[in-house]
Parts: sequence; structure tokens; C-alpha cells
Amino acid sequence: MFKMQVITVNEIPALHNWTNCHLIEVDFLRHPHRHIFFIRMGFDVIDKDRQVEIFVQQQEIEDYLYTAYQKVGKMNMLDFSGKSCEMIASDLLDHFTNASWCEVKEDDKGGAKLWR
Repeated sequence: MFKMQVITVNEIPALHNWTNCHLIEVDFLRHPHRHIFFIRMGFDVIDKDRQVEIFVQQQEIEDYLYTAYQKVGKMNMLDFSGKSCEMIASDLLDHFTNASWCEVKEDDKGGAKLWR
């Protein structure tokens, strides 16, 4: 018997900043800056025939984000404000209780992974 997961990936353009940055070498992070946030989530399944349909789940994640966070201008970009990757992942796991983990990376380079 296998353990199975469906994995979704969303790419979300957004601004954020680190309001309380105390590191002089990266103090520019206090100001809003843009990233493409790569959001990956894992959903445990027991059925091999689309128990969680990837396209549908990706759309639900995107719909949630564009409802939970404000859009910036006309560019379809979100504003995560002072939220870190850890905070965004935690928010997503709180909302999608059927997800077993969430990874949020800035420009697909560095970020955070949270799991239940």
C-alpha cells in the first residue's frame, strides 16, 4: 500500500516587507518589495482517481488568496504587507484544513515549509 499526495503549485505576484527588520545588511527589506511567491501544498489522498483535482484545488487556493489579501493597482498583484513566508503558509494551512503541508518560497529560491 502506498501513501499518496496531490501536490499543487501556484505562482502569485505580490508585495511584502519586513517591518521590524533589525539586520543592517538587509534593512531594505523594511520597504515593500515584489516577489513571485511559489506556493506548494500537499493534500493526502487515498483514491488514485482524482480525489483532489489539481486544477480545481489550485483555483481554490488562488481564489482564497485574492479574497483574503488586498490587490495592488491594476496588475493583479497582492499585498502580503508584513507577512513572512511562514505566516502566509500558516494562513493557508488554517484555511485549507485538508492540506498536510504548505511551502511558500520567494522567487522559488528561499522560503518556508510548514506541515501538520
